[in-house]
Amino acid sequence: MEISFEDILKLEKMFESSGMSEFRLETGDVKLRFRSADYCAAPVAVAGNVTPVAVQTAGAAPAPAAVKAAETGEAAEEKGVVVRAPIAGIFYRSSSPDAEPYVSVGTEVKKDDVIGLIEAMKTMNEVKSPCDGVVTEILTENESMAGFDSPLVRIEERSV
Repeated sequence: MEISFEDILKLEKMFESSGMSEFRLETGDVKLRFRSADYCAAPVAVAGNVTPVAVQTAGAAPAPAAVKAAETGEAAEEKGVVVRAPIAGIFYRSSSPDAEPYVSVGTEVKKDDVIGLIEAMKTMNEVKSPCDGVVTEILTENESMAGFDSPLVRIEERSV
């Protein structure tokens, strides 16, 4: 079954007027998902062999690597494991405003160490390191919105 862009727009309008909080459609190699604003995520549509692209939101500063890649016309080659947000919400680097951050650039981490928190629906969710290594980059600012699967930190994998 093929779904045109116009079909997706019609489904989106029907979803918005329905009052539903989430809608999913999977048929063949087409997967379509809409979530309400309560989930802090925009509608998502994925079909077949789609190549992901970086999207910059209004008012957001582009990441330095993205600027460098755009200026030189080269793809930025990044090394390490990117820890991504398991849920959409507010990313916190520490347990309280006056506490030290869980991790900073250069911090050695072990697998399952807490590297930050994501607040979603008034619940604090721990984000844990997937491996042993050293934090090489902080990719999301403290107390900023992180969408589902947003990059939070980069870890250079190694034995600690």
